[in-house]
Order: sequence, then C-alpha cells, then structure tokens
Amino acid sequence: MRTILITSLLVLAAACSGTKKPEGPNTADTGTIGEVGEPRNRARIHTDLAAAYYQRGSMGVALEELRIATAADSSYAPAYGLLGLVYGLSRAGTDGWTDTWTIASLVAGISLLVLFLVTERRMEHPLLPVRVFMNRTRAASFVAMFFAPAAMFAMFFYLSQYIQTVMGFSPIKAGVAFLPFCFGLVAAAGISSNLVNRIDPRYLAGAGTLMAAGALFGFSRLPYDTSFPVTNVQGSYLTDLLPFILLMSFGMGMTFVPLTLTAVHHLRNEDTGIGSGVLNTMQQVGGALGLSLLGTVATQTINSRVDVLQSSAEKAAAAGGPALSQAQQQAAQVVASHQVFTEGATSAFLLAAGLMVIASLVTWIFLNVRHKELATDGPEAVVAV
Repeated sequence: MRTILITSLLVLAAACSGTKKPEGPNTADTGTIGEVGEPRNRARIHTDLAAAYYQRGSMGVALEELRIATAADSSYAPAYGLLGLVYGLSRAGTDGWTDTWTIASLVAGISLLVLFLVTERRMEHPLLPVRVFMNRTRAASFVAMFFAPAAMFAMFFYLSQYIQTVMGFSPIKAGVAFLPFCFGLVAAAGISSNLVNRIDPRYLAGAGTLMAAGALFGFSRLPYDTSFPVTNVQGSYLTDLLPFILLMSFGMGMTFVPLTLTAVHHLRNEDTGIGSGVLNTMQQVGGALGLSLLGTVATQTINSRVDVLQSSAEKAAAAGGPALSQAQQQAAQVVASHQVFTEGATSAFLLAAGLMVIASLVTWIFLNVRHKELATDGPEAVVAV
C-alpha cells in the first residue's frame, strides 16, 4: 500500500512540474497502440513504465514517466487523488491524524483533485464539463448523493459485523436479517415514483434523508458495557435493529428516486451520459470515502477504550484481585472485544447520522425544482451571449 501511495505522490510532483505535452516521434494523438497511439494508451504505457522504474529504484526516471502519463491523460489525476484520500482517511484510524503518511496522502489527494478540475476547465473537450454542475438543482443532487451513500454504508458494514460477531448469527441468518431492508426499499421506491409527479422532490428526498438519519441515530443507541469489569450486553433484533432497518430502507427508497431524476433533469443530449456517470461516481466515491472516515472514527474509539480497559485490568491485578483461569481469561477477552466493537460501531453510526443530516440540509435548501418542471423533458434553455 505504501508503494501505491508513493506513486500517487510522484504523480502530484510530476503534475506540479508542468503538463507540457511531450514531444517526439511516438507522441501523436492518433495511430496504433504499437506507436503509443491515443492519449489514454500513452498514459497507460508510461504509467506501467513508471511502476517498473520505481521497482528498480530509478526515482528520477519514474517521475518523468508519470509526468508524461499525466500530460497525456488527465483522468489519472482523480484516480490517484481519490486513492490518496481513501488511504489517508483509513491510515488516520491506526496511525493518527498527525502521522506523516496520513498528512502526505491527504494533501496529495486533494491537490490532485484540484489539479484535475483546473485542467478540465482549460480543455476544449473535457472529460467532465463544468457546465454539468452549473445547475443548482443538479449540483445539489450530486452533493446529496455523495453524503447519503457515505452514511448508508455504515449500516451494512458495521451492522453485519455486529449481528454475526456480537449477536452470534450465522452468515445465512444474518442475510435473512437484512431482507426486510430490501422489501422496504422496493416499497418506498414504488411509492416515491408515484408521488414524484405530485410532490416536489425536495419534500420526498428531504423526508427520506431525515428518516435515514433517524435510523442511523437509532443504531447508535445499541446497548454495550465497556466499564471494568466488562459484562456481556447484547441488543435485540426485534426491538433494537428491525425497526431501524425498516426505517432506513424507507428513507433510502424515498431519497434515491427523486434525486436520480433531479440529477439528470434538463441535461443536454450530449451530457446525459456524463450526468448519469457523475451520479454513479458520487455514490461510489461517497461510499468509499465515507466508509474510510467512519472506519477511522470507529478504530480510534476502539483503541482508546482498549487502552482504558487494559489500564484498569493492570490496576486490578496489582491490587491483588482474584486470579482467573486461562479459560476465564479467554472468555472475558471475547466479551470485552464484543463490547468494545459495539462502542466503536455506535460512534460510526452517530457520525453517519450526521452525514445524512448534511445530505438532508442540502436537499431542503438547494433542491428547488418543482414537480411540474420535473415532468417536462428536454435540455434547459441556453442563453445566447
């Protein structure tokens, strides 16, 4: 993983050194792959060469190859940028926010994403036209669809572990436990599809995100006991999980349908593919970044609690507490690990609820398209200058 991060930092340095188009007999924009050919083929070739040179220790040559790759295809910048952000957020959970690699990867990721946006604004035929974000409703939809999956992933990631590890469900039983989410999502999506022609998307998506935020807050109230000595406390599926699983499913069903429609509403014919692609990208990127951020919060909570429990155990042993057999020690460690994990998961759920509230605020404040407008087709009017 460190090798990948160093490579992304090399891309950043290469991009900052300039993006002048490389010259030479094999740098034409057209031709066969054997002649290097299209910009993306050239970028892929030079990226592979950079990796090879880096493995051999030739840092200078690797840097030059990455500079050529970035100049040939600017789409490499956001790929490495997102890699830097995900790695930095994930590393912060174990090594802290002041760790050198954490800071370096976050700075590199942000810088590469900024570089990509600046480069795209200057291109005649950009990969991501800035005009796609100029519509207020569309931009709000993209932002909301970034934060909503970031929060929703907390439920699937941590709740599935909680059900199997803490509550002892088998994998099949855990899968069955999540089936109500599917039923609720389908039902809510059908309802919102019928209501979107009569109710403004702001109210549907706004109510849906609030429902989802409430469900995540409910998950954050799962019972646990991390006071020393730790006792085995578990939640109930019927009272602590199922109601909020159903609430989450209805909330997401009421959110996704209107936001999907508003994200592509009034796009130009040539931008429809880009608009839907940006929407899908926002969901995937939001989920990846959100999960890495939630993992960082959960890991820091778990590590902090483990330190406290270990200190309490050492003090109890020094005070001459009752000696435990090896089997009793192992059982106590299992119980403690379950309770500590639950505390970390509830911290992640609480942060996820906050992310969903942000998505709701964006929806309520900036999503201003009316349901009558949404029923009309065709691109928005272009003002002549």
